[in-house]
Amino acid sequence: MVSVIKDNLKENRPDAALAYCQRTNTAQGQVMATGLNFLGSNMREIESAMETRANVELSAMEGNLGYLS
Repeated sequence: MVSVIKDNLKENRPDAALAYCQRTNTAQGQVMATGLNFLGSNMREIESAMETRANVELSAMEGNLGYLS
């Protein structure tokens, strides 16, 4: 996943990288998509947005842990 995103960004195709992340139905894809949505912002804003999204994804995963027991 990361290599596809990096390749798209190296080719100056952030829209393709974002579309790839959005099609990937994983927590990692959603966190990366959030970071890509903040391209052009300062690093703190990007990190904060990605951390917030990671917490949302983690919460969703924790909510599904009951199904495993």
